[in-house]
Amino acid sequence: MIPVNAPRLDIEECRTEDEAEFINELHGQAAHHGWFGMGWNLHDRVVVTIDVADPVHNVVLRVLRADYWDQYLMLGEDETKQLATNLDPSQPGVIEHRGDAVELANIAAAWFLQEMARPIERLAWNRISRQRNVWRLADSGRDLVYQDSLNDWSTDLGQPDRIVPVLT
Repeated sequence: MIPVNAPRLDIEECRTEDEAEFINELHGQAAHHGWFGMGWNLHDRVVVTIDVADPVHNVVLRVLRADYWDQYLMLGEDETKQLATNLDPSQPGVIEHRGDAVELANIAAAWFLQEMARPIERLAWNRISRQRNVWRLADSGRDLVYQDSLNDWSTDLGQPDRIVPVLT
């Protein structure tokens, strides 16, 4: 797991007592476990995000997201990496919970820890005329981010030259 350094949502920015309880408990969990997230007030909800990145290549690989409002929590990976859409509960990997603010903050913290602990590897191809990298979740094989020096994915480069653990 790699710590992510980002500002936290200021407790004074919370609009309701429930939001403040949720954020306060999440702050405590983050301090206890040594991770940091960004907080956002978006329309009717508080959104907390954690960027999981490859520190060597400076590439954001995943944006983990917890949306909280009115004793409702939705957890998932932000597909846009920019908070441009709402999490969709019909999509795989998006989880919904109901409960009180403290309970839901603890659920969110446990989910963040679980997701940050998932191993990620980088598959690298180095050819004379091009370089290609593909980052993937090692435990599921799901590709996360692609990078190709020619932006041409039509060419099959065969097996990667190396597979490098990024986050273990």
